[in-house]
Amino acid sequence: MLIAIAGAIGSGKSTIANEVSLRLAIPLHSIDDDKRAIGATHPDFERWVAGGIPFPDEFRRRVYERTLDELAALAEEHPHAIVEETFHRREIREPFFRDGGHLFRGICVIEVAVTPEVAASHLLHRAREDEDHLAGRAMFDAFVAVEDDASTSYSAYRAGPAGALLSKT
Repeated sequence: MLIAIAGAIGSGKSTIANEVSLRLAIPLHSIDDDKRAIGATHPDFERWVAGGIPFPDEFRRRVYERTLDELAALAEEHPHAIVEETFHRREIREPFFRDGGHLFRGICVIEVAVTPEVAASHLLHRAREDEDHLAGRAMFDAFVAVEDDASTSYSAYRAGPAGALLSKT
């Protein structure tokens, strides 16, 4: 089974994915590594990361294609794998979930939802600890500012009282 941990920037996806991987001895594949590999060939990648600019859909598609190739090789040796990502655009994530699920004969999608205050706290800690993440506060803010077009889970950040568990599928 493929375990896909989805959620907003700063929600704790990486922490959860690493812990599940360690406790259950399931390989964790880094989609961020795939972004870096594809980004190394793209002239705007560093500008996007430094400026907190969300990656364009076509870039994400290329990353997911690479990830699926890597997962196909992993599926040859392991019955299960874990990935974590925002997976915020429905039209891009659904084919990934379908194809990834076929590779591992099933998929379990777990959405991690937190309030903006919790995400901001995580991002502040991430910046202080100099953790190796592509997305930081600027990209989080850019996602929160995106209008809800029914294809993103980030509109949940603009609703609900502080401390409420916010989730949108």
